[in-house]
Amino acid sequence: MDFHDSSGAAERELLKKAFCATRYEAFGLGYELSLRVDQPHPELDALLLKTSRTDWAFLTAWNPRSIPTDAQQNSKANKELETKLGELRDEEGRPLLILPGRGVGPDPNWPPEESFLVLGISNAQAATLCEHFNQWARLAGTRGASADLVWSRPPDQQPH
Repeated sequence: MDFHDSSGAAERELLKKAFCATRYEAFGLGYELSLRVDQPHPELDALLLKTSRTDWAFLTAWNPRSIPTDAQQNSKANKELETKLGELRDEEGRPLLILPGRGVGPDPNWPPEESFLVLGISNAQAATLCEHFNQWARLAGTRGASADLVWSRPPDQQPH
């Protein structure tokens, strides 16, 4: 399914509605955050300021391309994502700050997706990881701005 062409527009709109209705929760460093698309998040801004970070992204490796995947595969993929995040550095050469989280959608039949709120990650780093783990989109932002839903490039438009 290609949400980036006209034949996939309806499916993409449904997916966008689901992403926008999802709560993106993260926990750690004394914070319990609940993030939403197109909303400001003063608590997250305070955490970014406190940790001297500017950019952030909320990432998961669960359910690639929004296809339900068994828990064992999801956990394995998320561990791989966590490992890759641990290897990355921010623009000042510091390790990224990684907080555990989960995406909680409005559909009670869709289990919460284990995720990570990553402080200090660049847009390019987040995009690369989303594409690697076949994620349609991510929640991302910059200190002081609302959270954005950022779409990934389709597989046929990714560099080889």
